Amino acid sequence: SKTSGKAGQILRMQQGLDLLTFDPPNESALFGIAVAHNTYETILKYDFKTSKVVPNLVSKWTVDEDGTTYTFTMNPKATFISGNKVRSQDVKWSWERVLTWPTAIQGASLSIIKDAKIEAPNANTLVVTLPSPASSFLNLTTGAAWSILDQLKVEKEAGLTPEGQRAWLKNNQATSAKYYIDKYVPLSFITLKRNEKYWGKVKA
Repeated sequence: SKTSGKAGQILRMQQGLDLLTFDPPNESALFGIAVAHNTYETILKYDFKTSKVVPNLVSKWTVDEDGTTYTFTMNPKATFISGNKVRSQDVKWSWERVLTWPTAIQGASLSIIKDAKIEAPNANTLVVTLPSPASSFLNLTTGAAWSILDQLKVEKEAGLTPEGQRAWLKNNQATSAKYYIDKYVPLSFITLKRNEKYWGKVKA
């Protein structure tokens, strides 16, 4: 339920199972995945009215004739809560950190790009070349494990080692979403607070 001195600024969620982590690809419980969907974003999102995927952190994309190479244009409005722009490098880094994390609980969710070529030729362009056509690729990118994190923020706070970054992200966030975790009491409740710097539209 939402409650606040200012309408819609705080989202309190009744807790089921305890959170394993704040880091989306290493969460497995339905409650934790719901938290991840509310506090992180993906390049595309699912439109339940049309049953189609629509742009989110990317503004558009094209697919080549053989259905293997996807070229995404980043949304120029998208920013992280840190103030950093959401870049193609953040997408590449976020996905590759999951692919190179052998024990990530949801790591298999990204198996479709395990042998893909992921390129960020500039901050505004992401190119993904799959080894073969896969009609499910775009839909899969809306999953929590595909969440996009602020690479520059994580590296500033946690350093360059995967182990240090995973440890920091267990209890911290580097998000671009409408809400972020403001307070968490294990086995009790979690409070999500509105990101006042959110780049997109926020319904009242």
